[in-house]
Amino acid sequence: MRTFLITTCLLLNSLSLANSHNNIGKIKNQDLDLTYIDHVLTGRIGDRPVLARPLEKEFGVYMWHRANGQNFETRFKSSNSTLKGDIISVNNKGKSIKKEFTITSTSRETGSITGKVGEKTFLVEVTSETMNGHHYVNPQFLITIDNKEEYEFNLESSQACMGCIIKISYSIISMLYSYGAI
Repeated sequence: MRTFLITTCLLLNSLSLANSHNNIGKIKNQDLDLTYIDHVLTGRIGDRPVLARPLEKEFGVYMWHRANGQNFETRFKSSNSTLKGDIISVNNKGKSIKKEFTITSTSRETGSITGKVGEKTFLVEVTSETMNGHHYVNPQFLITIDNKEEYEFNLESSQACMGCIIKISYSIISMLYSYGAI
């Protein structure tokens, strides 16, 4: 009985630790149906299945998606002190797309990211109900394209640091751009 109680306590403690660091976050609206767990984003953006995961040996993200029966792979990472990556896909009419996505500035203090996607500029503003250390708890994203068009979504039941927010922003903005939602 004693062994059972100790084993049960250890199991419950390990589950609570796993839950506090690896909550299953959800992003859901008309264009997005995504799950975020342990720095991996997977699901659907528009009509396209998507998988985005951290790079192994450097800051960045590897993203795979499928559109019009074709597979596409991109990487977003630091290059010559700039954060950038390609957007490679096809639009809804089947025309090939290859554009550059670049981050020009970030601020954890103001929760903002600025950059360019193709010929468009963007501003990402992140807010949250509270902070847990340097992590935004249940962050809300407001993306403004060319100072006029706005797009919003929330990461629910999860936390994200500024590095994760940058990677999530790349993945979502580049996919929304490629199929014409922004």
